[in-house]
Amino acid sequence: MKNKMETWKITLTGMLIGMGLFIPYVTSHAFGLKGTVFLPMHYTVFLAGFLCGPVCGAVAGMTTPLLSSILTGMPALFPMLPVMMCELFVYGWMTGIIYKRGQLGVYRTLICSMLAGRLVHGMVFALLLIAKNTPVTLASAGMFVVEGIPGTIIQLIVIPPIVKVFGKIFGERTGSNREKAVEQSEVVKEELLEQAKKMIRSEECSFVVIKEGRIVYQDKGNGVKPILKLIDTDRELLKGAVIVDKIIGKAAALLLVLGEVKTVYGITMSQAGKDYLVYAGIGVDYEKCIDVISNRKRDGICPLERAVSDIEDPKQAYEKLKETIAQLMKTAV
Repeated sequence: MKNKMETWKITLTGMLIGMGLFIPYVTSHAFGLKGTVFLPMHYTVFLAGFLCGPVCGAVAGMTTPLLSSILTGMPALFPMLPVMMCELFVYGWMTGIIYKRGQLGVYRTLICSMLAGRLVHGMVFALLLIAKNTPVTLASAGMFVVEGIPGTIIQLIVIPPIVKVFGKIFGERTGSNREKAVEQSEVVKEELLEQAKKMIRSEECSFVVIKEGRIVYQDKGNGVKPILKLIDTDRELLKGAVIVDKIIGKAAALLLVLGEVKTVYGITMSQAGKDYLVYAGIGVDYEKCIDVISNRKRDGICPLERAVSDIEDPKQAYEKLKETIAQLMKTAV
């Protein structure tokens, strides 16, 4: 599943880089628009950060101006190429980082990234001129901000709707995992979710099922046992439900996808578990995300997580987990 996600991101990033080369060429030659005014490369780099994440956004930010300079001569090798590579790197990377965290919406993420990128642009531009013994003034270092105001306004108008359209088409693969969770949980009262989380924190239970506006099931079982129990005895209860769980790893994620749940809230969630749920189109939210789920001795990865690390099919994971648990119980006896 992770490989499929990476392939999807790489493919889209490549397409956006190609568009980042094509758009400036068209706007300049066909319409005579100055790149410093319209800022044509910025659009695709911002989109790469929003849709594909910080790494792909950063790659697009550095690669697009470099390829454009090699192929078309614009931007010029000095000083604008290094300036734009640094500026667009910040755009792509910061957009991906901020939006991935899900704490800010599209507009605020875009504005924060713009401010950071503009600041880097001015600083790098000034440093390069100083290195060439060229006089630098605040006006010369900041002129690009004023000149690029029309392009900035257009970006704020155009980019957010594109991100939202892609989010609707591709689901969680193109947006913040938390935004979808919020949308899907509108029918669930916030106090009900808080009640479930409080029950788990107080160790009253470790697993809660919310359905039809009320808590319909709770369990004190460890790990994936509560989920397995419901799959074996009352799978219909999971279908379309909101799940609040103490710990969500990939093993739990596979079983919850098998149970066709709607949204998952984890007090603690592993990166692999989050990635699987997101790719499967399940609404996701969490309080803490960790790299891996450890075993009880804290000296290695959880055996159930290891058992399904290379499995992407929920039904296959269900059989493998049942088998692994049976083996672990025999070993413990």
